[in-house]
Amino acid sequence: MNHEKRQWREALGNKRFLIVIAGLWWIGGLLILNWLTHIPSMFLKLINQAPSLQTIVATVLHPANFLWPDFTYLLVALLYLVGLVVLVICVLIRTYRWRKAFQSINTGQKGTGRFARVAEVAAASIAIPLNDYPYVGKSGVPQLHIKKDQMDKYELKTVVQQYRGADQHHGVDLVDTSG
Repeated sequence: MNHEKRQWREALGNKRFLIVIAGLWWIGGLLILNWLTHIPSMFLKLINQAPSLQTIVATVLHPANFLWPDFTYLLVALLYLVGLVVLVICVLIRTYRWRKAFQSINTGQKGTGRFARVAEVAAASIAIPLNDYPYVGKSGVPQLHIKKDQMDKYELKTVVQQYRGADQHHGVDLVDTSG
C-alpha cells in the first residue's frame, strides 16, 4: 500500500518521448501535405477521363501521392512551402505546450500527491507535549499525534523548555505553526 507507483503521465513530460511524438506528428502532417499537392492534378485527370468509382479511389489513394509532393504547378509549390512552415511551427508549439504542461510532474510538483512520512512531518513541525500544562506558544494546526513510546524514533523540535522541564506524559502533538 505504501509503494509509490510511477505515473503514466511522467512519460508525457519526457524529452525523448516528446521528440518521438513530434516526429510522428511531423511525418503525419507531411504525408497529408504531400497528398494535398496532388489534388489539382488528380482533379484535372478525373475531369478529362470521367472514370468509374474504382478508378477514382485507385487514383486518389495511390501510395505515391502520400510519399512525394507534386510540383507540377508553381502555386502548389509555394503553398507546399507555406504549409510546411506552418506544420513545423504547429508541431513545435504543440510539443512545447505539452512539455510545459507535464514538466512539473517529473520534478515532483504536480500530480504526485502523497501522504507525508512521519519523519518529514516531524522535521517541519513543532512537537507540543501532551501534559496538563497550557501551551503558551504560537498557535497552529495539529498534524500528527505521536505516542510516548514512539518518540525516540524521530528528531522532534520540542518546546519542553517552556514547561519548566515537564515530562511528556502521553506523547506529543506535531503542530504546524507556519500558517
